[in-house]
This record gives sequence, structure tokens and C-alpha cells, in this order.
Amino acid sequence: MAEAESEALRLKAMAESKFKGSNNNAKSALKYAKRAHRLCPHLTGVSETVAALSVLAAPDWYRALGVEPFASSSVIRRQYKKLALLLHPDKNPHVASEEAFKLLDEALD
Repeated sequence: MAEAESEALRLKAMAESKFKGSNNNAKSALKYAKRAHRLCPHLTGVSETVAALSVLAAPDWYRALGVEPFASSSVIRRQYKKLALLLHPDKNPHVASEEAFKLLDEALD
């Protein structure tokens, strides 16, 4: 069990370094963060990191919000509020949360 947790920590650190690198590669960082989450889902901050990187790696606004393109405005607003609470930089100090929060704001507009 400790081996899986240490591997998950290593993968999470790799995800953070991939994102903090010169080109902020969210897709590559997301792969490592998802692997860390699969290995150790209870690891502190890994699910928040996956959420932030998923928003940043999304190809369009609807996928960033996690809704279908034909979703009603009330569904979009509800999902925005849910993600905004999860990704707010004051509550989520993990990598990419601030950028993901800004992107969510743009997606809602």
C-alpha cells in the first residue's frame, strides 16, 4: 500500500512539473495526474489537480464545464458553481487551479 502511495506522489509531482514547465502542457500533466488518482484516490490534492487540469485540457467551453453542448442555461450555471467551488484558488492551492478558475469564468461568459 505504501508503495502505491509513493508512486502516486511521484506521478502527482510529475504532473505538476509538466504543467509548470515552459509550455504549460495540461494534457500531458493530466495523464500523470489521472494515473496518480487511479493508484491512490485518497491522496491529498490529487482529485483537485485532476479537476483543474481537466478544465485546462478541454478542447471547448462545454467540455471545460463538463456539460453537453445542448445543455440548458440552468444546467450550465449549476455545473459552473460546482466547479468554481472546487477550483477556487483560495480553497484549492494546487497546481493549475487559478488558471482553471479563470478559464471557467470565460466559459460562463
